[in-house]
Amino acid sequence: MAARRHQMLPPESASGAVPPPDPPSLAGEGWEGLIAIPLCEAGWHAVVNEPEHFARGIAAIAVGLPLGLAGFSFHRWKAKIPDKARDLIGLAALRWWPAVAFLAFVYFAGPVAYQRATAPPPVVNGFTQEQVDTKVSAATANLNAQLTEATRQRDAAQQEANTLRQQQIQNVSPSQKIGPLKAMAESLARIPDRWAVFITFAPENREIRDLLWGIMRPRLSPWLMDAPDSSTDLDAPKFPPPPEEPGITFHGSNALNDQLQSVLSSCFVIRRTSKEMDGLKEWFNSRVSEPERNENRKITWMEIGHGAPWIRRDLTQCLQ
Repeated sequence: MAARRHQMLPPESASGAVPPPDPPSLAGEGWEGLIAIPLCEAGWHAVVNEPEHFARGIAAIAVGLPLGLAGFSFHRWKAKIPDKARDLIGLAALRWWPAVAFLAFVYFAGPVAYQRATAPPPVVNGFTQEQVDTKVSAATANLNAQLTEATRQRDAAQQEANTLRQQQIQNVSPSQKIGPLKAMAESLARIPDRWAVFITFAPENREIRDLLWGIMRPRLSPWLMDAPDSSTDLDAPKFPPPPEEPGITFHGSNALNDQLQSVLSSCFVIRRTSKEMDGLKEWFNSRVSEPERNENRKITWMEIGHGAPWIRRDLTQCLQ
């Protein structure tokens, strides 16, 4: 009886070691793990998430489920078949399972991959992406062209309006331009002193000099004088030539210059300097009589530079 029990136990059982699984067992587990489970998983994914591949999913489950059941129960029914047949099945499974797995993958995944590779570009609301990009580019180019044209028309209209206004201003005489200033010059009457005003000017601005005279004369009764000719009067101070910058420059700090700046700054470019003409007062007093000298007139000097002295942005105020 002991000899018979020894014959029934595997040779390694006497030492307590577990014998490794035989090739048929490995084959059964290979069918289950490498073929049946992927087929069932892919089939279930197709059935649930890809209705268009429902039939393929059912086929994959139908093939994978029996294979999985057979592999799972292989250790139970393998002893019921002859040893030679069992060995042949196991060896064939070990030899051909990669090919079977590859063919199954090609059968179930190949059509899907081919369909995705040859599918046309995605359609967005009835248009392909290329058509959408083309239409967007065309619309953007059209909008840019319209914006450019609108900007050009606006600039042209603004330029035309500026040109027309400049022509209107040029057609108005300086005496008309200076009209509102005459009313503002009423404040000059509050200056109590008597004045002698020297004005040097660029030749093209003689009329501006006359207009300044017209503003000051009714309110101040000043002596309005041009620069003396130092080429004939050698004792006269030599005035510098008019500056190249347009505008009116007031020399010296006094009440008359302050008030004139307040009146004229709305229409003219005004500059101020504390520099006065050296020797001007002495020369003036030497050229007037004793009674005139006793009037003790204050002396100031103004320059009108080359070019139009008007403030362009405020010309309309002088035309009101």
